[in-house]
Amino acid sequence: MRKVLGILAVLLGASNAPAQFGAPQLPGGTIPPVPSTHAQTPYYVPYGDVRPVYSTFGGYPGYGGVYFENPIGSTLNGTANLVSAYGQYSKDYQQGRLLNQDVERSKLATRRAFIEQQQWEQSLQPTAEDIRRQRMELDLRRAMNDPPINEILSGLSLNSLLTNIESLHNKGGYGPTVPLNPETLRHINVTVTAGSNVAMFKDGGKLRFPFVLRDTPFDKDREQIQDLVFKAVKETQADELSPATLRGLKATTSALNDKVESMGRSQDLNIPDLIKAQRFVTDLRAATSALESGNATNSLNRKWQLEARSVGDLVLFMRNNGLRFAPALPGEESFYRSLHSSLVTYNYGTMQAMRR
Repeated sequence: MRKVLGILAVLLGASNAPAQFGAPQLPGGTIPPVPSTHAQTPYYVPYGDVRPVYSTFGGYPGYGGVYFENPIGSTLNGTANLVSAYGQYSKDYQQGRLLNQDVERSKLATRRAFIEQQQWEQSLQPTAEDIRRQRMELDLRRAMNDPPINEILSGLSLNSLLTNIESLHNKGGYGPTVPLNPETLRHINVTVTAGSNVAMFKDGGKLRFPFVLRDTPFDKDREQIQDLVFKAVKETQADELSPATLRGLKATTSALNDKVESMGRSQDLNIPDLIKAQRFVTDLRAATSALESGNATNSLNRKWQLEARSVGDLVLFMRNNGLRFAPALPGEESFYRSLHSSLVTYNYGTMQAMRR
C-alpha cells in the first residue's frame, strides 16, 4: 500500500514539460523563410530532410509537428473550401425556402382555425328565422295563458291565436265546434293593414266622444270634427275622399289636441280626464290616417262585417279575406274578452285532435 501511495505522489507532483522542436541540421537551429516558387518550375520540397525532434531537457514529449504546404496543395485546398462553402450555401438556401413554406403553411392553418372558430360561434347564435319562430311561440303561449287585458284589447293576443289556428288548419287539423254570439262579432274590429283601423267611423261616422270632451269648452271643436268626419266617411264610402276634407279633419284634430294639452298644463283637467281625452285624440288621428288606405272603403261599406256561427267559420272568413283583428274601442272590452276565450278553447281542441 505504501508503495502504491508513493507512486501516485510522484505522478501527481510531476509537471508536464512542453514539447520542444528544433532543426539541429540547420545553422542556428532555426528554419529560415523559403521563397515561393512559380507553379511552372519543377516542384521541390526545400528542407525535405527536416524532421521534428523533441527536446532533451526532460519532461514528456509534445505532440504535433511541422507542416509545410506547397502551392498546388494550397490551390486544391482553396478550391475544396470554395466548393464546400458553395454546397453549404445551397443547403442553407434550400433550408430557408423550406422554412418559408412552413411559415406559409402555418398562416393557412391559423386562418383556417380562425374561420372554423367564427363558424362555430355563429352556429351558437340564433338566426332571424329562429328568433321569429321563438317570438311567435312566446306570443302564443302568452296568449293562451291569461294574457294582460291590454294585449287582448289591442288585438295582439287574438292575432297570435288566429295565426296558430290557421297554421293548424293548413296541416289538416280542425277543432271542435265553438259557437259565437252574433252580438260579440258586431263589436269586433278587423283590418287588413297593420295599424290601419277605421273602426271609430264604422257607425256612419258617428263619434263617441268621451265624457270630458262633452263639456262646454269643447263644443265648437266637437261640432267641427263631427261634421268633417261625416263628410269624410261619406266620401270614402263612395271612394271619392278629397284631400281638402282630409286636411281639414287633421287640422281640427290638432286644434283639439292643443286645447286638451293646454288645459292639462293649467290643471283645468285632472289626470284621468286628460288621459281619456288624449286617448280619443290618438285614436281619431289613427282613424283619419287609415282613411287614406284603399281598404277603408271596404271597412266602411261593411264588406268585412263578421258573420260566423263558430270559431272555425270565423277563422276561415278571416283567412280568405286576409284580415286581422284591430284594437277595440271604448265599450267593447267585454266582447273582446269573450272572443279571446272562444279562440283559446278552439285552439286547445285543435291541438288535442292533432295529437291523436
